[in-house]
Amino acid sequence: MQSNCSFSVGGSISVNCHGWQWNTGPIASTVESFTLMLANGKIVECSRNQNRHIFSAALGGYGLIGVILDVRLKVVENTELTHEQTIIDCSESEERIALLLNENIEMGFGRVAISKDQLFEKLIWNNYRSTGPATSQISDRGVKAMKRTIFRGSERSDYGKRLRWRAEAYLQPLIDNKKTVSRNHLLSESTSLYENRSAQSTDILHEYFIPLDKIEEFMSSAKKIILNSQTDLLNVTIRTVKSDQETLLSYAPDDRVAFVMLFCQPMTKTAEEEMKRTTQELINSSLALGGTYYLPYRPHATTSQFKQAYPNWQKFIQSKSDLDPTQIFQNKFYLKYLIPAEPIAQTNNKQKIPQ
Repeated sequence: MQSNCSFSVGGSISVNCHGWQWNTGPIASTVESFTLMLANGKIVECSRNQNRHIFSAALGGYGLIGVILDVRLKVVENTELTHEQTIIDCSESEERIALLLNENIEMGFGRVAISKDQLFEKLIWNNYRSTGPATSQISDRGVKAMKRTIFRGSERSDYGKRLRWRAEAYLQPLIDNKKTVSRNHLLSESTSLYENRSAQSTDILHEYFIPLDKIEEFMSSAKKIILNSQTDLLNVTIRTVKSDQETLLSYAPDDRVAFVMLFCQPMTKTAEEEMKRTTQELINSSLALGGTYYLPYRPHATTSQFKQAYPNWQKFIQSKSDLDPTQIFQNKFYLKYLIPAEPIAQTNNKQKIPQ
């Protein structure tokens, strides 16, 4: 699942989400089968053995192939986890992640320092290891209000960003002083805890998926881009994502490290243009290193960037054309990146629509 509990199962499958389960693939890797309603009203069963072409297109297909009605998922036990936290230099991140990939870790993520004087210099690394079946319950530990205050207090404030870094690095371990926590508790936090409630600004997510040996190059490039922009960076989380060879619009064709970035943006035309420019520069940096970017967010990428990041885009369009010839299912992603694309050459191997 994703790192918060606020999202639907169908939505998570439609974007082929990932979380901070350590060294695992996107949610597609846990899908055994699902039932889908096609544009012609037919209901079909999809799995790796049944209607596989629909299975590959609908997973991470952003609702463009059909309506997901139900799903059969692999699940894991709710285990008790011990938390380990270390602070490292970002220049050590490639070596550290490479070592941790061979260790028995259930959950893991890094939190990058984001103040201008420390941006992409320091990293808080968090590991969670299983100690057996869960014994603790989901409960509110009474620090949510303080977490929100510290997080939102870092908005457009370098002082707030430095204060938050010190709180996460040194204060939070003292507050969260339980030796273990259940996996369910760890994943029970809602996005509402940190959401932007202002009418003058909004929060914008970016995600970039970088090859394991290009992590430090990407951080160096991203630092220059962000410092030269007028954007307000609120958070950078680092996760691992195993290769996904099953979905047509795969963002991890091989093992990747995900950089999840959160920006706060004023609701103005000038800020929107600045975010668009910055996004395209970050995407170019990712692509130059053999990486990709995530599709669900603002449609700021150029069409050529999309095609480079997702080389199976033509196969996806063909599946869409075969399964939904009248284009019943649409969204802004489809209208910007797939409708304007050059026509697909007609072939004799058109996929059969289940009847």
